[in-house]
Amino acid sequence: CVGIGAYRAANGMIFWAQSLGIREIYMDNKTSPQNLTPLNSSKKTFSDLNMLIQNGSDITLQSDYVYWNDSSLIDGILIEKSLTIDGLGHTIDANDKARIFNITADNVLLKNINFANGFSSYGHGAIYAQGCNLTLLNCSFNSNSASYGAALSSNGGNATLFGCSFN
Repeated sequence: CVGIGAYRAANGMIFWAQSLGIREIYMDNKTSPQNLTPLNSSKKTFSDLNMLIQNGSDITLQSDYVYWNDSSLIDGILIEKSLTIDGLGHTIDANDKARIFNITADNVLLKNINFANGFSSYGHGAIYAQGCNLTLLNCSFNSNSASYGAALSSNGGNATLFGCSFN
């Protein structure tokens, strides 16, 4: 199996990669595979989602998001203001490498979002809500893992869930 594809690095530069079976060769010899996002991917990164959250108040997701080695966001995208995120059925996938959200703000509403593969080795896998009122509506939690609170962990606040599923 031989394939060639274009990838975009975190700094915006475009690189070509050639795949030979399971071994990949990056033509620039400097960029590791974890830091590359396929150009033909319809998914956006945690950094993209973080920027939306930090700059908006009511957000409607238009695509899926995946964790691509955004090391500054490994403990989750910080939500420290009231907001609503309507996922429209899109997926936020932490790739078994990071927590998805770390919420410290009151009055956060998350709806119609698929939370997948959230991970933390010390607890609070997909969502960690600290001292806040959080509402989840029609969300699904799939394959999240942690030593405790794999899908959702709420500490010192109230988490209200309607129509959510856990797998």
